[in-house]
Amino acid sequence: MANTSKPSGAAAPVSAPVKYPLARLRRDCRKLYGVSTSTFDGATVGYKPEEKFTVAEMGDIIKVWKDAPIQRPKTGKEGK
Repeated sequence: MANTSKPSGAAAPVSAPVKYPLARLRRDCRKLYGVSTSTFDGATVGYKPEEKFTVAEMGDIIKVWKDAPIQRPKTGKEGK
């Protein structure tokens, strides 16, 4: 019987990560990132709806946004 398996040293082809439209990631943001749609919307302000991201890329964007300090406008008595 002939051995038809690949040698153990052969590397399997690596496929490129799948990129999804912003709307698709938003639809499953609770399951993927554990955040609400409003948090997802806040983290993605400024991105175009047609832009595509991998699940990991969007996770990094959300993490950076959540870790950013809150900046409050200086108005009224608090700003003086």
